[in-house]
Amino acid sequence: MEEKLCSKSRNKRRKEAFKEIWRKIAAEKKFTFEEEEETEKFLFWEGDTPIGTMEFVPYNPTVFTTVENEFPFSSLPEIRNNKGKVWEVDKVGFLPEYRKKAISNGLLIV
Repeated sequence: MEEKLCSKSRNKRRKEAFKEIWRKIAAEKKFTFEEEEETEKFLFWEGDTPIGTMEFVPYNPTVFTTVENEFPFSSLPEIRNNKGKVWEVDKVGFLPEYRKKAISNGLLIV
């Protein structure tokens, strides 16, 4: 049986695991803990243990964006012409004790 590496946080238990992991990472990195509801949340796993997070946020620079200040993505035709189909990747992180293993397994690409 193939081991799962990443899965969507669909149920309450997985959503709580996501929140707990991200809260730890945010505190360590001194990020402001923010919880967006209209996102797609995923967990990275080692066996049955959730070890990391990843979130997809609908790209909407008039409401929220973490990238528009770095580059005016909203000015690109590919972005403007695909409203509702563009997402930002956010909240990618692994618990400290799993980071080295996540990198060596190719889960974390920087």
